[in-house]
Amino acid sequence: MSKNNIRGAKLSALLWGIGAFLLIAAVLWVLVFHSLQDKNAREAKRLAKELYSLMPPIQDSFPDGRADTSMASIELGGADFAGVIEIPAYKACLPIYGKWDKSLVDKYPCRYTGSVYDASLIIGGSDNNGQFDFMKIITGGDKVLVTDTSGERYTYTVTRVKKTKDVSTKSLQNAGGDLILFARNTYSLDYTVVICSLKG
Repeated sequence: MSKNNIRGAKLSALLWGIGAFLLIAAVLWVLVFHSLQDKNAREAKRLAKELYSLMPPIQDSFPDGRADTSMASIELGGADFAGVIEIPAYKACLPIYGKWDKSLVDKYPCRYTGSVYDASLIIGGSDNNGQFDFMKIITGGDKVLVTDTSGERYTYTVTRVKKTKDVSTKSLQNAGGDLILFARNTYSLDYTVVICSLKG
């Protein structure tokens, strides 16, 4: 066998080895990623259940023109939660972290800005399994429930769903709803924005 053939065989073996390593690494990453998603989903479900257990009896509510629109929180495990969001059609029930923290949206949705009390609430989340994954299929007419820590429940109806790359504060606040949900689409790298109106 010539030197060129030997070099070619060695190079081919090296490239095959690198390819196999990258394939194994990708498979392991996917397994770890899905395992972490499952763990976060179980924890979010547990937290939502615990929040409900700490609230007074649930009662339907509607914005009442109160001067103080700040949302009180309940502390669980060192984190402050402003309430619970439910989308019954998709069996989603998640705690709402009380302030915006981009590093936490894979664990549970976060209040981006606004309040249920003046119909300005904006909540950001992740489209990971067990989180805002319903964003892939949610549609107009679906019901969304937000319950604050005092047990006041606000009922919304989805009026519009759109895809966008602009989720600036101004864009979200001008979306024209009483409740706005948004989540980044993992694979398309744009965002789904769900606009909801209060059910009077």
